[in-house]
Amino acid sequence: MGFGLWKRDRNFDHYLDLEANYHGRPSAWVEALGDWGAGSVYLIEIPSDAEKYDNIVAFWMPEIQTGEGKEYSFSYRLHFLKHEIQDARMAKVISTRVGGSGTDSAGVSGGRKFVVEFGNETLRLLGDKAIIEADISASSGRISNSVVQKNVETGNWRMTFELTPEKDKDPVELRALLRSNGEAMTETWVYQWSNK
Repeated sequence: MGFGLWKRDRNFDHYLDLEANYHGRPSAWVEALGDWGAGSVYLIEIPSDAEKYDNIVAFWMPEIQTGEGKEYSFSYRLHFLKHEIQDARMAKVISTRVGGSGTDSAGVSGGRKFVVEFGNETLRLLGDKAIIEADISASSGRISNSVVQKNVETGNWRMTFELTPEKDKDPVELRALLRSNGEAMTETWVYQWSNK
């Protein structure tokens, strides 16, 4: 088991910053050693008033109640890498696109449509009739019109869905992955959407 933050975009032209070296920064992976028990990984964006501050963090929170005076021990190994650890079993997120909901007059006013594409060799080998299901959750709002289909042009699998946000519940934390027969086929896509 492990978790981390991966730097996938290594193209200098996407940053054009010689001093910050954004394109060359390492990724970090936490390798859990031993049994940590049940818990969740959180991705947090810390408000920042300057570009120089790194403000995205990931951390693990145990499911058991923590509190003052309690002691917990977790062993781990930190890895700093320039390239991702490849897990052939789990497809990775290839792209994310966000736009207005609906493709016709049936669209929900104020809603957002998400298109997330996943890919690896295992997914590319599946025929377009394979039963792949989306597992999507949102911290608030309503998820609708979920569709999973093979992108016959690329061989990747595409998940689309719409979010109808709730008033005064902003931002919305979204999580999604693809499953086959209940088993995860992809990494978990995590996205924070804000109406502001």
